[in-house]
Amino acid sequence: QNAKDVNIGGKVRVRIEADLDGSDAHVTFNHNGGAFSAENIRFLIEQVSSKSRTKDSTGRPTTTGKFGTGFLTTHLLSPYVLVTGVAKQQGLLPRKFELHLDRSGTELDEIIAAVEAAKTSIQDLDKEPHYKGYVAGDFNTAFRYDLTDDTGKNVARAGLADLDICLPYTFAFVGELERVEYPDHLVTLQEPEEER
Repeated sequence: QNAKDVNIGGKVRVRIEADLDGSDAHVTFNHNGGAFSAENIRFLIEQVSSKSRTKDSTGRPTTTGKFGTGFLTTHLLSPYVLVTGVAKQQGLLPRKFELHLDRSGTELDEIIAAVEAAKTSIQDLDKEPHYKGYVAGDFNTAFRYDLTDDTGKNVARAGLADLDICLPYTFAFVGELERVEYPDHLVTLQEPEEER
């Protein structure tokens, strides 16, 4: 959903990397969608959505997500997320960033402290050097979830197994999705051959 909503030129590719049994157990979602705006990063930290609910000329919504719940559900994997990406505002040079999100708090003061720590970690982003290696359409965005317990690992296993069942439907209904790679799988959109 989030990758689809930041497609470039109407198409997006997704790559999922997973190590569920090693000492560095994790699941990482990568996509080649557009860069982050400052607003995107702020809303990611504050756990709300920056997406508007505009429609295209056919009346179809231009974005799927709106309320931030899609990203929040991924915290079933782990409350700790490392977001790496590129921030780019119109008229400004791109900058690479890393953002550590900690959703482990259960008390209000813990949650507030984690949000403030995340905000502080990127407050000087505009002072970072220009990211000269930025290429729009490359896999510039990654969400890494460290799997620190059996619950997260089991959720990851179930989710990866469900992809085998769900991806055909996803391709049928999400025209922007071009390709999804995940462990031992590569699924691409097959365009129908032109009638001769």
